[in-house]
Amino acid sequence: MLSLLLAVPSLAWTAEVPALQVTYLTGDSVYVGSGAEEGIGPGDRLEVVRDGAPVATLRVAEVTAHRSRCAAETTDGEVRVGDSVRLAPASAAASPDPSAAPSASTSSKPARDSRPFGLGGRVGLRYLYVRRTGDIEGGYRQPALDVRLNGHELGGSPVGLDVDVRARRTYRTDASGNTDSEDRNRVYRLAATYGRPGDSFRFGLGRQFVPSLSVVSLFDGGYAEYRKERWAVGGFAGTEPDPLHWSYSNDVRDFGAFYEYGNAAAAERRWAVTAGAVSSSQNGEINRDFVFLQGRYDDRKLSAWLSQEVDYNRGWRKTAENGSTFTSTSTFASLRYRFGEALSIRGGYDVRRNVRLYRDVETPETAFDDAYRQGYWAGLEGRAGRHVLWGADGRRSQGGAAGAADSYTGTLGVVGYTRFGLGARARSTSYRSESVEGWLHSLSLSADLADWTRLELHGGVRIENRTALWLPEGNLNWFGVEWDAYVGRRWLISLTADRNRGAGEDNDQYYANVSWRF
Repeated sequence: MLSLLLAVPSLAWTAEVPALQVTYLTGDSVYVGSGAEEGIGPGDRLEVVRDGAPVATLRVAEVTAHRSRCAAETTDGEVRVGDSVRLAPASAAASPDPSAAPSASTSSKPARDSRPFGLGGRVGLRYLYVRRTGDIEGGYRQPALDVRLNGHELGGSPVGLDVDVRARRTYRTDASGNTDSEDRNRVYRLAATYGRPGDSFRFGLGRQFVPSLSVVSLFDGGYAEYRKERWAVGGFAGTEPDPLHWSYSNDVRDFGAFYEYGNAAAAERRWAVTAGAVSSSQNGEINRDFVFLQGRYDDRKLSAWLSQEVDYNRGWRKTAENGSTFTSTSTFASLRYRFGEALSIRGGYDVRRNVRLYRDVETPETAFDDAYRQGYWAGLEGRAGRHVLWGADGRRSQGGAAGAADSYTGTLGVVGYTRFGLGARARSTSYRSESVEGWLHSLSLSADLADWTRLELHGGVRIENRTALWLPEGNLNWFGVEWDAYVGRRWLISLTADRNRGAGEDNDQYYANVSWRF
């Protein structure tokens, strides 16, 4: 799937445990810098948050070890790279898009209701089965259980709670029929907070993400901020979990602080500038020291985002950076201008790169990210009437070891058509690099079978010519079906079946999820 990744490059962040945040946007897809190893799974619903307020709700379509590709289900504003992402509560996952056409399924999804002591969440059972066929047989089965709790002002107090605990067992079978198993029981979030929504002071203690710092990932420790109408100041200190088992570890210690200045969140033209510094060490050795500057601007037509990181190198890091005391390790900028619903233009520039940490190991994934991340892009998107959506964009990647790469993508979709909420989306991407060139075409069709259930069919083909002998030969074809049902406004059932054939892949995947939301 290397060439497919080339068509829609994924982006790694510098933290050893990827941050739960938006890392990349392309066409109708939103990429989040966390994946299966961080507990994200297909079908999960995530909530994009900016300045403490929900911006959009995402549904996870595909996951890798540390990446998730999502589709926006609802939106109250533009999703931007750097936005924080969290598990969507039952009510948020069901909120209708106020700008979209009415859908028969909207009324079927769980609505916000009173929750005991202000605590909500979900309990879910999942089962994933992957069967390899063809020349290489085998596969694996993976039953899983997850429990998630979240709440603010518990029992009327200023105390909040955020819990995300997951357990899974994986049974693997190789081509000869031998089977082994592995258990993973992990705590992804366990934190208590103090402070009511709208209060100036907020404090969090436990395993958490820093809500105001997109450059900081998961940590065990304390976070505090003091926020007024136009400015905020805060800091954090803690340790990073063990990267293999996610158990508590004090090997890597981090601390940092930030200052933010801007105008009121409800202003017609919203802007803010955030500056800060972060320091990290492992077992007394230097890990990473850097400062960062972030700026954003939003009004009814224009949205802009700028982020810059500069590393301060000392000790072994100065040697690794060829004697440079300061290194610009991340520059990212994006711009979007809306002429109206009918047309928007967007563009961006990205020269972020992986920063080597004390315990880092070079992998094919990190090598690929460094090779194809850097570059620039531009695109158009719009709406024709109530139901037709379209988009086109191009990306130029350069500066990496793999050389230059280009990709051009066009999308066309229909949403909310007829009382059955019929929808369709077609995408075509042309891509070329020094090692491969080809096309990727995909199509999905969806409909609301009733006011409580939805069916989607999807598939595609990747056609390419390789110029590098190490790439797999042949075309890749895939197709699948997904069925979702909301039962009793609290139960969600999701079933998915997919088949992949060609270009070194020959497997069937089946996924089932039953969850109870409260």
